[in-house]
Amino acid sequence: MGTTKDGVIRTIDIGSGTVNAATIVDKRHINNASTTFNFGVETVANKNDIQKIARGIIRNTTKLKWDKKDKILICGGITEGITPYIIEHYNNAEIINPTIHRGNGVTTLHPVFANAVGFYAIAKGAFG
Repeated sequence: MGTTKDGVIRTIDIGSGTVNAATIVDKRHINNASTTFNFGVETVANKNDIQKIARGIIRNTTKLKWDKKDKILICGGITEGITPYIIEHYNNAEIINPTIHRGNGVTTLHPVFANAVGFYAIAKGAFG
């Protein structure tokens, strides 16, 4: 993922117990287009039916008035498996590949670490 830009950015964080959907417009969180869905990978009847989980996410984000053309960033433990199904609806969806800078190098981490890296960046900016 590149640098933060103005405009509409939506994120889907797929967890074991919940799915978080967030909307950022011009670097501001939009409450009425963001929510937490009360299902996750470990709460559905068949956790191996990733396509069904994706349909639930798409159905619920559509209720939030998300547009098919919106920029969608996806993270969480099953990101790599579920992204192709989300891209069928949201063509501009992509995986968040968080990076950390260590010494002179950059390390790319699994999408499950996107929140941790993001909160670290916020804290570093606020206190660093």
